[in-house]
Amino acid sequence: MGNDPLVLQIAAPIPSKKNNRVVLKNGVNIPSREFRAWHRANISELKSRALEHGVFTSPVSISVGIGFKNRIRRDLDNALTSVLDLLKDSGIIEDDDWNHVRRVSCEVAGIGEDFAVVSIIPLVKSMH
Repeated sequence: MGNDPLVLQIAAPIPSKKNNRVVLKNGVNIPSREFRAWHRANISELKSRALEHGVFTSPVSISVGIGFKNRIRRDLDNALTSVLDLLKDSGIIEDDDWNHVRRVSCEVAGIGEDFAVVSIIPLVKSMH
């Protein structure tokens, strides 16, 4: 389990976990309401996929293709961070540190509709 490649579709638009953070009265910093709603909307589906497929515990390569509805300026790296955190929180990948995610690519895959496609490919576990 967790050794076969996996392709996932994730609901978009993908809000940034980094931007528009909310500071609570006790000084704790949390992600925006928009991010939390997106995360909740996707987490149960991905958790069920993790149960079906198994967790990736060995190093992986992750490729993310993101489609945007329009040409409004956005930071691709913020969307990537949100996706990686979702993959970790859902149990698809054990962690998003460099020991587990050895290669990452992210690209704009289209303009005209919001979408995200994630491909996860296991790598041979070796360090030279």
